[in-house]
Formats: sequence, structure tokens, C-alpha cells
Amino acid sequence: MNEYDVVVIGGGAAGLSAALVLARARRHVAVVDAGRPRNAPAAHMHGFLGSDGRPPAELLAAGRREVAGYGGHLVSGTVTGITPAAGGGPRFDLALADGSSFRARRVLVTTGLCDDIPDIPGVRERWGRDLLHCPYCHGYEVRDQPLGVLGGNPEAVSHAHLIRQWSRFVPNDDLLAGLGCVRHDTGWVAVDAGGRTSVAGLWAAGNAADPRAQVITAAGEGSAAAIAINNDLVDEEVSIT
Repeated sequence: MNEYDVVVIGGGAAGLSAALVLARARRHVAVVDAGRPRNAPAAHMHGFLGSDGRPPAELLAAGRREVAGYGGHLVSGTVTGITPAAGGGPRFDLALADGSSFRARRVLVTTGLCDDIPDIPGVRERWGRDLLHCPYCHGYEVRDQPLGVLGGNPEAVSHAHLIRQWSRFVPNDDLLAGLGCVRHDTGWVAVDAGGRTSVAGLWAAGNAADPRAQVITAAGEGSAAAIAINNDLVDEEVSIT
């Protein structure tokens, strides 16, 4: 079994930012990514200082190179389950779909969310181009044009007022739910300012815990979580010695 200080589940902006910080802190880090980013249909991302208008895939490719350059381990795959490992202190065993497994002292979940796209002809094909999910990411590009809101719940009215979202979405948080993380009344997993969940040794960042996080926000949350995780590991190591 491969053992790491930290396993980051999800290789988007939050996960890669966290892995970069942790690798630079000389932690043994793995990033497990299924390769299905939410913003894959988008040709460009916006609002990210220094990278406005850059294709999302380019940002992720650059991030992977940077993480690997500091010794981070990049794994293509899907984590199917997390279980607490025996022994002192928080430890986790992670099972992957291909049958491999990892053990980690700490786990950061950055699996994002997925858009619940209505079964309406043409919607899926135009998603991320004519049908947009975030005005802060893409609203400027459709400024001064007639806009409509596609929604199927009472929140669609407030969305129409704000023009904030064009569809419903749900967090990819099955792994967090499986470990019993406390949730807010909204249904999203509760985390503190550093991304710590109610489960010892488990953090979450980006859209997995924050539906409003843009790419730049998710990257910042990943960095904050990485610093909190490293500090937690230091505290554990000091107490052992």
C-alpha cells in the first residue's frame, strides 16, 4: 500500500493549489483525479488574476507540471471509498476504482460539484457556451444581451433577480458523506475557515464545500486548507516527539 502524508482527491484548481503548497512544505503528497472537471466545456475562464481568458485545461496542465516538479505524485483514477485506518491518530485508507489503495495521514477532498443539467433537447450540447452557469465567470461576455434563467425549483426566482446561475447543481461529496461530515442546513458540508470538516484529519475545499467558489476562489481555499493541514501534521509530529 502506498503511504502519503496527504492525499488530495480532485485535481482542479483547489486540489492542485493545495498539493503545490504541501509539496513545497516537503510533504509526501498524492493527487488523485478522475479527469472530469466541471468547467471542461468552457473555452475560457475569467476572474483569475493573471490568467483571465485562459483555457481551463491550460491552467490545470500548468498546475500539474508545477506539482510534479516539487515531487508531488499525480494519479489518474477515482477514489471509491475512504475508511478510517487502525492505529493512533487520524489515518485513512483510500480505495480506488482500479483496485489500488493508498493510506494517508490526512485527506483533502476537492471533488467539486456537478451541474444537474435538465433533460431538454440541445441543453447538454450547448452547456458552457450558450447556456452558462456563472455570471461572475461568463456574464461579461453576454452583457447587454437578453438573458433567461433555466430552473426548476423555487430558487429560480431569486436566481432570475440575481442572474447568478442558469441551472441547479449538486456537490460531489459522497466521500465526505460516507465519513459522516456535519452539514449546514443548506445541505453542503460544513468546514471552518481552513477547510477542516467535523471529521478529524479530513478537509474539504473548493466547490465540494463552497458552491459559490470560482476558479480563483477555489485555488485560494485549496491553499488555505494545505496550510492548515501542514500545521496539523506539525502539531501531531511535535506531540509524538
